[in-house]
Amino acid sequence: LYELASGRPAYDLDSVSLTEAVELVSAARMPPLRRAARELPVELEWIVMRACAPERERRYPSVSALADDLQRLLDFEPVSAAPPDTAYRIRSFVRRHRIGVSAA
Repeated sequence: LYELASGRPAYDLDSVSLTEAVELVSAARMPPLRRAARELPVELEWIVMRACAPERERRYPSVSALADDLQRLLDFEPVSAAPPDTAYRIRSFVRRHRIGVSAA
């Protein structure tokens, strides 16, 4: 998902051995997605980081949960990978209901 979104892999593993690659991926933090592709929405970065979290309990529990979050992103709804932030939820609501908010 990281590579699909940014156009490049998260880690440069071309010049390392298999054991070094395993150590690098398990020990190093993945670089932020928006560093590689600034035009992407921050919500996509949250989704990718949650999907690739090193701790199993922080990752999505299933592929359908990941797909649901991606669909929420496409529908301009708050994603579950987002940090708990009221301002983010308000911005998502306004984005979804621009005409109604403008009229109000």
